[in-house]
Amino acid sequence: MNKWVDSGLEAECAELAHTPEGQRNAAGFKVAVRFLGFAKAGHADHIEVGAAIRSSLTTAGLDDSEIRAILESAYSRAEPADPPKLDHAPRLRAVADIPHPTDDDAPAGTLALPSGCLLCAANVTTRKVRWLWEGRIPRGKITVLAGLPGVGKTTIALTVGSMVSNGAEIPLSKNYPVVGGVCIVSTEDDADDTIVPRLAAAGANLSKCWIWPDSIPIPSLPDGTAILADQLARHDCRLLIIDPLSVILSGTVDAHKDADVRRCLGALRKLARQCDCAILGIGHLNKSNHGGALHRIGGSGAWVAAARSVLVVSADPEGDDDSMVVAVAKVSSARKPPAIRLQRVDQDDIVSIEWVEECDMQADDMVAQQSNKGPDPEARTEAELWLADFLAPGPQWASDGYTEAESAGISKRTLQRARTTLGVKVQKESGRWVWSNRNSKSKDASKDAT
Repeated sequence: MNKWVDSGLEAECAELAHTPEGQRNAAGFKVAVRFLGFAKAGHADHIEVGAAIRSSLTTAGLDDSEIRAILESAYSRAEPADPPKLDHAPRLRAVADIPHPTDDDAPAGTLALPSGCLLCAANVTTRKVRWLWEGRIPRGKITVLAGLPGVGKTTIALTVGSMVSNGAEIPLSKNYPVVGGVCIVSTEDDADDTIVPRLAAAGANLSKCWIWPDSIPIPSLPDGTAILADQLARHDCRLLIIDPLSVILSGTVDAHKDADVRRCLGALRKLARQCDCAILGIGHLNKSNHGGALHRIGGSGAWVAAARSVLVVSADPEGDDDSMVVAVAKVSSARKPPAIRLQRVDQDDIVSIEWVEECDMQADDMVAQQSNKGPDPEARTEAELWLADFLAPGPQWASDGYTEAESAGISKRTLQRARTTLGVKVQKESGRWVWSNRNSKSKDASKDAT
């Protein structure tokens, strides 16, 4: 973006955010026409311009439909135009562009800032925190959902995403439903056999769910912010799921160094606010047996510091193998809501969840119990041997596997862990899910198929 356009857009959007009621539409249209004209002339990216103006008008109090109408009208009216020369740049400039003083300018150790650089608190229009999931996932901010592997973090995230995609009310939540696009960036699961089937099982509007393809490198922060912003704006996304959250870090960033992580999360925080998009990052718990829930989040402590909400999911110590609990370990600008008990449901090898009830469990207690709870090594070994024998004759229906394993005293969760360990191939044939060894023929092609 042209330097003058960049600083000019920042200055005018800052004023636009505090425009009095009755003048907001006209002021927004005027700014949009001007800077979209610069974009049409190649001096700016129209997506970045639109996102900046959208954020300012949202702060000013306009709703999405009004803002969309303003931007569409302005884009049709805007004519390509060149910005003024750089020596006529707007008064407001980024702090990074302000030169440090010389010995003649100010006393040593001070920084001479121009008048009007700082934001006066008296000119700030306050607003309440808005929620995508009341008390748990704030809009325009970062939320971390953490837990041990295989406990159900991704399933919960996709279930929330499915509700956003069709504007459904989230159970056990009182906030007005949020509807919009959902963007999923994942290196943990494949789109065709895991992500999309789980979205469909949760009742998602698949036409509003967008998955980052394996063929395109995932943009890393802070350099890839503009790429992510472009895609979120194009698809009107209200939720960005990143699984795991560390995948958006550049290869040169050390995920365990606070300074490196904070720089990247600062860019992610600005992206969330700019696009009015809740960001839900999947995290993992470390193996430490000490400290509360917040101290168990893997990687740098900057993850927890940057997140406005931290959710912890664990197996339900009072339930069966398919019961789990989600509790709030940290939330800013709200009181901690009660934990929620969920039930894992497997239908034709597709995992979904059912919302059960609120409960009085605490995140710290859940993590402490989870540290001492794990699969019995003997039970895991037994399940692996059983599954290997079950698949020895050839591909088998997944539903038969669950039924026969249960008869053998093997739980679904233990069987699923054994399936992962053995690298069992999972695919759909004739409308049903099939398990097989990697080199086996399909179920339909097998001589033993029934």
